[in-house]
Amino acid sequence: MDELIIAREFLDKAIAEFYISNFSLQMIQDMEHHLSLMKEYFEQKKFRALTESDVMFHKVYAKAARNSIIFHLMENLLDYMKSRVWYVLKKDYLADSDYQKRSIEIHEEILRSIISNDKKRLIESIEKHYKNILDHLNS
Repeated sequence: MDELIIAREFLDKAIAEFYISNFSLQMIQDMEHHLSLMKEYFEQKKFRALTESDVMFHKVYAKAARNSIIFHLMENLLDYMKSRVWYVLKKDYLADSDYQKRSIEIHEEILRSIISNDKKRLIESIEKHYKNILDHLNS
């Protein structure tokens, strides 16, 4: 499972490093929409729906590469993780309110970094995001 997380982090950081300027206004608005849904679903304790919005946030993020191979790699990693890890192996993980709250806050940091075109802060936020996932999965 760690390899899966590491692969996702690698791709997210590569997108941040090489494609931060590719985020369009529409992509940012789409990410804001999915983040808003994540917050709404968190309040409603709809953790499965929250996970779907989280996945969509990352799929929009992956589009910044403007490279179908990178996008499909990320899409496959996200879908595999969602279906095999979140919904099967770690179902209880989804309902951990403390984890979900931290995750939403980190997604906000990621989005703010994109909006401000701050590559350094974006990479730091991505690293924080995946550390949060790994720490929680390994606890």
